[in-house]
Amino acid sequence: MELAGNDPHAEPPTDVARLGRRLAAADAFVLVTPVYNRSYSAALKTAIDWFYGEWALRPVSFISYGGTTGGLTSIEHLRGIFPEFPSVTVKNFISLPDFWTRFDHDGHPVDSEALRTPATAVLDELAWWAPLLRRARSTRPYPGLDFALADGQASPAADLAPAAAEA
Repeated sequence: MELAGNDPHAEPPTDVARLGRRLAAADAFVLVTPVYNRSYSAALKTAIDWFYGEWALRPVSFISYGGTTGGLTSIEHLRGIFPEFPSVTVKNFISLPDFWTRFDHDGHPVDSEALRTPATAVLDELAWWAPLLRRARSTRPYPGLDFALADGQASPAADLAPAAAEA
């Protein structure tokens, strides 16, 4: 018996398909997550699990929020997942401890300058990785990749054999 979402030939729900198109078009990701039971949320887990090739060979960073720790455990759990796609998790991230003190009642930052430095570090790092990985996805097969990339770039490693023979 196939569970929902496990049949690779089944059409995904409309909203899932829309998200997949947006992910496939992206060159980098910043995932925002609360800390939830010392990890990331079930909603984010579901969004991650619906896709595979969409995440592959793209840089990923994180914004976490929570109480005293600012959601650091959620980031650490996510860092262990993304290399399996394979994705590159960048060094920099944004952690928002006691997040309720960092935003006003309209959701605007109380201290924009305090967020500018970590935000710039995250975006600079993603901007460095994104063109390199985009170019690599379009010009070189990734060794051992056993699935198709969502954007149609680069062939799976099965196509590497003729190229390796020519080298």
